[in-house]
Amino acid sequence: MDATIADHEIHIDGYKIVRLDRNRHGGGVCIYIKSDIGYSVRSDLAKKSLEMLTIEIRKLNCKPLLISLLS
Repeated sequence: MDATIADHEIHIDGYKIVRLDRNRHGGGVCIYIKSDIGYSVRSDLAKKSLEMLTIEIRKLNCKPLLISLLS
């Protein structure tokens, strides 16, 4: 994470933010997810050579949902 931009500066009420910053010169990806939705970050699915962020959402009686961002 790029410490030059704090989470509270880009916070949206009712949402959590998952970030993968590139550096202080810009770039990176982020996902906003409603606060009441459970998720886990799937670092095991990311490639180090890409700007890629993947989360897995699990809900009762549903198959897991993967959401990936690639920049």
